[in-house]
Amino acid sequence: MTALRPSLTGPAAALCAAAVLASCSLETPQARVDTRDIVLAAAQGRFGPVTSNFTQLVPSDPEIEVLIFAPAPGRPDWTFVTSGMSSLPMADGSRAELVISVPAGRYSGPGAGAAAPDELEPVGLLWRLADLPRETGESLAPPMALEPDPGQPLMDTLSMSAVILRPLEGPAPGAEADAGPIAFYRVIPIHDSELALAERAGGYTLLRRLDEAGVPPVVQPGRPAVTQ
Repeated sequence: MTALRPSLTGPAAALCAAAVLASCSLETPQARVDTRDIVLAAAQGRFGPVTSNFTQLVPSDPEIEVLIFAPAPGRPDWTFVTSGMSSLPMADGSRAELVISVPAGRYSGPGAGAAAPDELEPVGLLWRLADLPRETGESLAPPMALEPDPGQPLMDTLSMSAVILRPLEGPAPGAEADAGPIAFYRVIPIHDSELALAERAGGYTLLRRLDEAGVPPVVQPGRPAVTQ
């Protein structure tokens, strides 16, 4: 006796084909990779030994800590680097960490010694920015300009409410995970008028204006806007 094979046509056939494709051709590799040791090694290779670090009281997903690097010869500022943001890829598949620096006299956290007047505290800002890819579904990359919390100052002692991202200056830290390279982006606070310029003419236009004005890659609370 000859076995009979059911024959599917029309919508039923289409549904069956879609199911086969979903089970066979759409399999994706695991996206989550623990990059913390890779980021630590790359950051220490660029900025020296870690002075201290902050971990989140209520961990996000991925869990992100902030590494703190004290001023050193050739780098007279405090530097803060996220670690863990790159454990998950962003919407475009890229992985990145964020870097921000504040003047030596404007930080009094762990490892800084005596309290600084009008201190700048960038740790909360980095955590807020690092959480945006998961929260919004958008990737962070230069020359993006954005307000993490529209209308709200970035820090208690910093009236600016927006930032622009730029590639980290100098040689890129050698950070490579099994899932691909990890980029490091510099966070630069900007004025409202500078944000408007970036939205109107593009982020690269603002970065060029910042460079022409000699704005350093360090938080400068009192600097005039380059749009003036």
